[in-house]
Amino acid sequence: MIAEPPIIDSHAHLDFIVESRPERAQWLKSHGVSVVSWAFCEGATTLEEAGSYVDAHAALVRDLRAQGLHAYHVEGIHPRCIPSEPFGEENLRRFLEELFTKSAEDPFFLGVGEIGLETGDELERLVFQTHLDAAAPRDRLSICVHTPRKEKPRITGEILGILDRSGLDPERIVVDHLVPETLGSVLERGYWAGVTLSGIKCRPSDVHEMLRAHPQALHRLMLNTDSNGKFHEDEVRFLRDPETPAEWKTRLGYENAAGFFGLSGAS
Repeated sequence: MIAEPPIIDSHAHLDFIVESRPERAQWLKSHGVSVVSWAFCEGATTLEEAGSYVDAHAALVRDLRAQGLHAYHVEGIHPRCIPSEPFGEENLRRFLEELFTKSAEDPFFLGVGEIGLETGDELERLVFQTHLDAAAPRDRLSICVHTPRKEKPRITGEILGILDRSGLDPERIVVDHLVPETLGSVLERGYWAGVTLSGIKCRPSDVHEMLRAHPQALHRLMLNTDSNGKFHEDEVRFLRDPETPAEWKTRLGYENAAGFFGLSGAS
């Protein structure tokens, strides 16, 4: 019997998974899934509270690794999690500088995320740009970018414009939650592409459509579930399906994400 290739869920939220479905950590381990957990500091009203969230998130990843799950994390302020109390651009910049400096000592910290735009308002743009500026000189940090469900093509275009003007190496950036309508614009700029398999985002038929339209995506696309309080098995089901081509299993489910995040053997 041929062993199935390993899987990387390139975007999930382990803190929400463990809080709502703690048994799922063992499920991920038993199914050979490594996880990159993206920050979502929901409810933080100040930068200090966001910092406390980051510390707890990193500690959880260490705890899960001690239990045998190959877990990693990226940190940042999601556009839906911007603190409600005024903080000022300079305070945000200082917060991020301290965060990235401190996190650089953590071998399981991979980069910046989840950042991006949700509605595209002025504050979101400021927070997004400040993250990019703070990450720019730190070459080893991957940059993990969110695109919203509503008005996805328009706001994805705005996100890509900000990224293009940033001067950052496209090899450092994955733009996530893509759909057939937005994949092409990401690929043509040289960014990595993230596709979320779940009942509320993309389905296997969407992956088939994307690869038919953009065959080159086979070497630039990484799958994930964005699992949080609601856990999704869709990536594992798709990659363990005998009908899924073997090269798709290795590329979309493991090699592309491993290459992007610099994970050797996902250990």
